[in-house]
Amino acid sequence: MKKLLSIAAICSLPSLALAQEDPAEIFRAANQAYDQKSFSTAVDQYQTLLEKGTLSAAVYYNLGNAYFRLGNLGEAIWCYRKALKLNPTDKETEENLEFARLYQVDKIGEQKSFFLLLLFTSLPRVLGLGLLSWLVTLVWWLALASLLLFFVYRKRSKIIKTLMLATLLLLVWFGSSLWSGAKAEEKKVGVVLAGQAEAKSGPGEDYLSLFTVHQGLECEVEEERADWYLIYVSNGSRGWIPARALGLI
Repeated sequence: MKKLLSIAAICSLPSLALAQEDPAEIFRAANQAYDQKSFSTAVDQYQTLLEKGTLSAAVYYNLGNAYFRLGNLGEAIWCYRKALKLNPTDKETEENLEFARLYQVDKIGEQKSFFLLLLFTSLPRVLGLGLLSWLVTLVWWLALASLLLFFVYRKRSKIIKTLMLATLLLLVWFGSSLWSGAKAEEKKVGVVLAGQAEAKSGPGEDYLSLFTVHQGLECEVEEERADWYLIYVSNGSRGWIPARALGLI
């Protein structure tokens, strides 16, 4: 487990009008409780920040650490995923998430993706959509400049042709990756928080049990009906579980 993020990570957040204490003070008190191994107290303090609107990657990261120390694997993984959603490039959160995943009961391997597909789907996770959008804009202007050079100069050198081809390929790569990342952001995903839950063939207790899921399992949510979620697991399995058993990211 990596160490807690420091108070500097939250001092820049806007003050909370309804809070009786400064968010930085609550954050400091939560970190102090964690250092003193009062993990339940730390959880309560971090939750107070979230309830008052301090939706910070640092808060979710530290809350995940506290939950992990309490043995609440589902909540820990949920917090790390929430932190990465706010700050996708944070290495410490990614490392803690991977460490927590080692304790998952459901060792479900992901379906292998075609190599070329990975070229488009990995960039949004590595760079984040914000940086990727900036790169798409930059490459777009470089592509226009290279096309202009190509049509203006009669003697089209190999350098100009190579530059034009490279920028066009990069534009297709980055643009497709940005589209892929945006589509992935639209998907509902969640983490199983309950110790275990039966995945049913329909949205109700009377339906047939298909398989069992345990805390910490990450899945997609394809449909919601009457307080039940239809989840999709990376091995291709689908089933309905109670909404209370799942935390949406």
